[in-house]
This record gives sequence, C-alpha cells and structure tokens, in this order.
Amino acid sequence: MFECPSGHVLARSTLVVVLAATIVAAAMSSDHRNEDRRQRSPVIEESFATLEAWDDLVFDDIERLTNYSIEEEDDRSLLFIESIDGGSGIVHAETFDVYDNPVIEWSWRVEDIISSGDLTTREGDTYPVRVYVNFEYDPDEVGFGTRLQYAAIRMIHGEYPPLGSLLYIWSNQQWEMQWYESPYTSRALMLPVDQGRNNLMEWREHRRNIVDDYRDAFGEDPPSTAQLAIMGDSYGSGETSRAWIDYVRVRAE
Repeated sequence: MFECPSGHVLARSTLVVVLAATIVAAAMSSDHRNEDRRQRSPVIEESFATLEAWDDLVFDDIERLTNYSIEEEDDRSLLFIESIDGGSGIVHAETFDVYDNPVIEWSWRVEDIISSGDLTTREGDTYPVRVYVNFEYDPDEVGFGTRLQYAAIRMIHGEYPPLGSLLYIWSNQQWEMQWYESPYTSRALMLPVDQGRNNLMEWREHRRNIVDDYRDAFGEDPPSTAQLAIMGDSYGSGETSRAWIDYVRVRAE
C-alpha cells in the first residue's frame, strides 16, 4: 500500500511523535507559567481593613482635608472618601516594579459627581475619586534639561516630584475614552474610566496594564518604580463628594 521505503515511514512516524511531544511539552510549560502567575500573590493587595499602609498627602493651599475612613459593608471593609469642599490624598507606603507587576485592579463607586467639575480647567479639576500611579523620577533616565528642572524643584520642596503620573478618574462629565493632560502639568495624564452620572452607587471594577497605559499616554517606556495614591477632591466647588473603594491590587499579568 505504501510505496515509500520503510525507513522513510519510520522517520516520518518518529517526526510526528516528536512534534506531538514537543507541542504537549510546550503546552504544559505554558500552563505551568500561567499557573505560577495565578499563584503569585499581588505585590500590593489592599482590602482596607486598616489605613496603616497609607500616608497622608496634603497641600499647603487647601485647609479643609478629605476624610478617609474605613466602613464595613456586607462583611467587607471599604475605604470611604468624603470631601466637603476640600481636598487631600493618601499615598501607599510601598513602591513596586511596574515591569514585574504591570497590572492594577480596583473596584469603586460614587454617590454623585461634582456638578462644576471640568477636567480641562484648573477650577474644574475636582473628582469624587481618582487612583494615581506615580512613576519615580530617576536622573539617570532623563536629559540634562529635565535634570536641571527637577533639581530646582527639589531645592524648593525638598524632594523630587514624580517623572510622570497616570490618573484613573471618575469624571464629572462625559468625555472620549482617551488620555487628557492635567491642567496643572503635562506630566500627569488622566483617563476617564467612568464618567458622569452613569452607574452612580454601583460598583465598577477595572483592570489596567500600567506599562501599556504609560506607553500609550506618554509615548515612551515608563520608569521601573511606581507608587499608588488615592484622592477625592471637591476643593473650590462648594460641593460634597462621597466615594468608596472596595480593593486595590497590583500584580503580575
């Protein structure tokens, strides 16, 4: 039935077996890698049982601070954020490597938006909740002009500001889902992942790749070290904003 010499048949059969074994081994190796990733604990897993891991971030020109406290709901702890015509933030004490842990996940909800909020103006730069990823300035990774600028800022304030910041916001109006420059600095870019009065008092879950977002926003690779911050801010609006965060996680893919 077969006209090929038996040696060729054997070789072909052997090749099929080898290829099959290779495919199985590759699949098993991929499964193990995926399983390892699933089993790796998040580098930051904040469920807000306490606020011990968070430091206050206050501003010299804002007297009334945002209130950050823990509330219990349905057997879980929540971060409650209330801003009464004021503004301040909290910063997580730990930094992390964004290339080892590029994924951020969180769940939040808001009571209402700030009616006068407008992300294009300084006066309207107020949000019931926003999550920051601040990327650490490294003088070895920037040009001479930037080093001079940051050195001057450090002389005034005693520390370097972030080289760049990604802000995930619940915007007060409807906007295109794209990056918007902060009215205060071009080194902070905002993404309105939730918008307006849609989904008020509903839990909204988000998952973003920090490295991909930085490249998309700034057109370059991010610095390796980053830090989280959270802020609710109604300063100058005469309004009160309330929001809740269920969890924030930073992890490998």
